[in-house]
Amino acid sequence: MTWQAGFWWWGLAALAVPIAVHLWSRAAARRLRVGSVALFAPAASRRARRLRLTDALLLALRCLLVAAVVLALAGPRLPPATAAEWGLVEALLVAQRRQLEALDPQLYARLDAVAAAGRLRLLAPSLPRLGAADGGGVAGDLPPADLWSLLREAEARLAPRRLEVFASDRLAVLAGERPALAAAVDVHLLPLPGTARWIARAAAGEGGVALAVATSRAGGTAVEHRRYEGAGEAGGV
Repeated sequence: MTWQAGFWWWGLAALAVPIAVHLWSRAAARRLRVGSVALFAPAASRRARRLRLTDALLLALRCLLVAAVVLALAGPRLPPATAAEWGLVEALLVAQRRQLEALDPQLYARLDAVAAAGRLRLLAPSLPRLGAADGGGVAGDLPPADLWSLLREAEARLAPRRLEVFASDRLAVLAGERPALAAAVDVHLLPLPGTARWIARAAAGEGGVALAVATSRAGGTAVEHRRYEGAGEAGGV
């Protein structure tokens, strides 16, 4: 549980007020029956204040009332219900799965297990959720993930205890300084072949087809946009 205004906890010091009221009270006066007061001389009151604890139930109720007001002002807030473990995957590994799965079947088996549990997110801004059948909807021409900044975003959004990262071994992915994170991070790197090529996007229109052809190398991924007119085959892809 978190608190929106934790400084209000200092208000618990107000509990001293009802306690002081109960402890510091006047002694109860006693009533005496006498026949006449004609012979009595006036004297100063000897009813001194003294410490005593009375009405314990009333004291408890007053303290509870003060504590309830402080609690309400502090603004209790339950943390969002999140899974303790999350998986993050680079878009390239999802979009190009058919070409890359043979390089590390165990990595993809673990990736499928995380996706089946509903705990897989895409390594992209806002960390979109991925399901087991979402591979076809992931664009393969996304730029290399900024891994370290996205890990910081994942920790802020998901509050995980552990993160599993599935990424390629492209240097662009691992650029920068690794941040200090509260969550444990396991990084699974998939070594890419020297060059990989695939159709990232295709759009058919009147008179031809437009293709986005992605080429991935160790230094990064480049996308070339091509258009083929007529009904002929697109050669060289």
